[in-house]
Amino acid sequence: LMRLTRPIANLWQPVNYALMQSWPINWTMRSLMLQSTPALPQLWQAYLEDRTLADTRVDMTSLTLVGDAALRMALQAIQVPTLCMAGRNDRLVSLAAISAAQQLIPGSELRLLDGCGHLPMVEHPELLYQTLRQFFT
Repeated sequence: LMRLTRPIANLWQPVNYALMQSWPINWTMRSLMLQSTPALPQLWQAYLEDRTLADTRVDMTSLTLVGDAALRMALQAIQVPTLCMAGRNDRLVSLAAISAAQQLIPGSELRLLDGCGHLPMVEHPELLYQTLRQFFT
């Protein structure tokens, strides 16, 4: 179904922009994606603005790739140190799915960030930074 809708995605862009600016969508997305208040309101606003500019086809493609064998093979082929991070309270991607993806990457590490939902970079950017810094040092 997602693949069939790709040709009309460009028509959706102006509607997507209008929706993202509306308070009901803003509130709904915030409820789904965030576990806590954004560290800075500007981070959340910047995220929403980026989402309005994003190509809707990217979302459609990502939704259809989850069970794709090519994705599994690509994850298994990664040969560099890899850190998988996720908010412990992510309501969009289950911890089981995150763990399953991480286990496909040889030698990778998984770190779950407490107090975070789907967007740790918006909720707790300092915690995200510290976690990345620990991994790279």
